[in-house]
Amino acid sequence: MTPQPDNSALRQHLPPGFGIGDYILGDVIGKGGFGIVYKAVHSERQIKVVIKELFPFHTAE
Repeated sequence: MTPQPDNSALRQHLPPGFGIGDYILGDVIGKGGFGIVYKAVHSERQIKVVIKELFPFHTAE
């Protein structure tokens, strides 16, 4: 059996108002085994979107 990495520190969500490119994060919609999902809005166009942050150990494969 392959040991799974301890990702407890990775489960901390980014704060509302945090910027990613042209997007500003809002509240957390949900958390799961693969990542965290946020409400977000485009800073200039005011378009509402959803952004999923993947935990790094799932993107390395």
